[in-house]
Amino acid sequence: MTGISPDIIAVIGAGASGTLVATQLMQHARRPLHLLLIERRPLIGRGVAYSTTNVYHLLNTPAEKMSAYQDRSDHLVEWFQQRQDLPTEWEPITSWL
Repeated sequence: MTGISPDIIAVIGAGASGTLVATQLMQHARRPLHLLLIERRPLIGRGVAYSTTNVYHLLNTPAEKMSAYQDRSDHLVEWFQQRQDLPTEWEPITSWL
């Protein structure tokens, strides 16, 4: 039995944007897909922007308007609230500046 050969796609850079592109490609694939996620850092999804430990590096948009999915505008807030290792409430900026 012969099958359809998978399309091979390489995503260079597995920071937040590259990881989200890979997620969208996999969710919308209409045929077999072989996806290569290439990242030099040890963790995917972080990249330069999200791996900072500097508390002065802030998001430039309200979290309630950020989402990995177009049809789920509250995705980031829901994800954040489901994490056991993170606070469950948003902390005002002035409390830690």
